[in-house]
Amino acid sequence: MPAEVIREPLALKLSLPGQATELIAIGDLPNLLLATDLTEGLAALIHPNGPLAKRTTVMSFTYTLRRMVRELRADGFVGSAGELTRPLLASFWLRSQYLVEYRTRAVLRAFDERHQALAEPVRQMVFGTNYTRPVVGSPLPPYQPAEWNRLIDLCKAEVRRLGDRHRAMLALAEEGTDPAVGGWDKANAAWLLLRLGPVSRAVVAKHLGLTREEARQGSLGLEEIRNALFPTHADAVPYLLLLGAWTGIVPDGLTTGPLKHSASSKTASCQPVPARTLSWLPSARSRTNSKGTSPARPRWSPTDRSNCCSRRRPQSCTCPPRTTAGSRTRPKPCVSSWLAPSRRRLR
Repeated sequence: MPAEVIREPLALKLSLPGQATELIAIGDLPNLLLATDLTEGLAALIHPNGPLAKRTTVMSFTYTLRRMVRELRADGFVGSAGELTRPLLASFWLRSQYLVEYRTRAVLRAFDERHQALAEPVRQMVFGTNYTRPVVGSPLPPYQPAEWNRLIDLCKAEVRRLGDRHRAMLALAEEGTDPAVGGWDKANAAWLLLRLGPVSRAVVAKHLGLTREEARQGSLGLEEIRNALFPTHADAVPYLLLLGAWTGIVPDGLTTGPLKHSASSKTASCQPVPARTLSWLPSARSRTNSKGTSPARPRWSPTDRSNCCSRRRPQSCTCPPRTTAGSRTRPKPCVSSWLAPSRRRLR
């Protein structure tokens, strides 16, 4: 279903692939005329009429839309998109980052293609070349051993702190009871979240028989207790970084499933998805000696048997021997050989 603009109040109704119909509020912006025109352009960019098919991308365009309206209103502009001028747009784009200019240009182009409302000088500017360019930096230098040691020590300290906080909250939850009966305090809140999972404030308010406004005014301290019981994405960073530093596997080679709460076991369980690729992190010394050209290790796939070698195969390998010309050259490593522990000393 094409995206639809709701004018009272200003909102965007859309249905992205694989998701239910959603209403995204644009908000009470200081220049409603420009906000409405930009929302029309954003609607033209959304699937199926345009390339935007993910909610996160649509939300980033919505954020940039609000920013443009507020900044142009601060510059004194109160008109619609058809009243924009070249100096006004040039001033806004020159002080903005690349993504802000890219998104606002795309929205204005889609709006003009649908309504032909921009002035001709502004149209030439909008469909012209960007003022800003994406920042492309050079590869970062590898960490030195002393830097790795400091980073590992910091991750270990953070992991210990998070573990102590989690165990303390579990012990406190054992002393609590149902807050609907015993009242709301930290121990009772931990007792409830341990059984309901990392639920929102609305679910807790419903359990207590309160309205959402009453729960918000009461300052329940829910976020602190919830984060102590159930790790957040930020809490997972030191764990992943420490795992990569100890094993040599970089984080982008780790494929895990979402963190799911099990009410029966009262624990948070992570159900991993079978990994498709593993990326190896070469040491700082090897990357330094390679003069900028570090050969990447071959990737393996558990379902791909074409990497099995034709000779010197492990006994556990059941793949048929290769008879092509490539088998007479240097044999490729077998799938099962990757599972053997590395002979290198882990740094």
